[in-house]
Amino acid sequence: MDGMFALMSVAGGGLPLLAAALLAAEEPGPLGALGIDGRMLIAQIVNFAILLGLLWAFLYRPVLRMLQERRERIAESMRRAEEVKQQLARAQQEYEAALLRARREAQGIIAQANELGKRLTDEARQRAQAEAQVDLDRARAQIRLETQQAIAKLRSEVADLAVLAAGRIIQRSLDTRQHYDLVADVLRETEKLKVE
Repeated sequence: MDGMFALMSVAGGGLPLLAAALLAAEEPGPLGALGIDGRMLIAQIVNFAILLGLLWAFLYRPVLRMLQERRERIAESMRRAEEVKQQLARAQQEYEAALLRARREAQGIIAQANELGKRLTDEARQRAQAEAQVDLDRARAQIRLETQQAIAKLRSEVADLAVLAAGRIIQRSLDTRQHYDLVADVLRETEKLKVE
């Protein structure tokens, strides 16, 4: 009986209820009539309480602690996954914004290049037109000069022919036949002048 109380004080901390049950188990009663040994029942209850205490201390609390740590790790992983998801969304937005800026810059550069090309084309066209106008004016002046020179030369030749024709007319008195011969001679000499 003293061993029982020592066991109870270790396992249950000296529970008075358990002690009363042990004292009652020594007396035969309705449990004895059922074939249940009271001392054995109390020993099994004490053993169960010890086992429950040991399980509580060494198994249940560590398992609960492990489950809690696992819950916390899962929650942390979920939080990190959400952060990664948000970072990915931000990175996607930054990428799209950078892409939009790049497209706008490219369009601006293309517009500037088109404007520059148009301006250079217009300047080249204006320069070419100005040069063509200068060349045209120079050619017209050259043609005018050559025309005036040709007219002057032609007048000189016509004057020479007129003098020559007049000289021949004066040297002889012309009848119709001589007149035709004189014109033919003048034409022949005119042809010689063209050849020279």
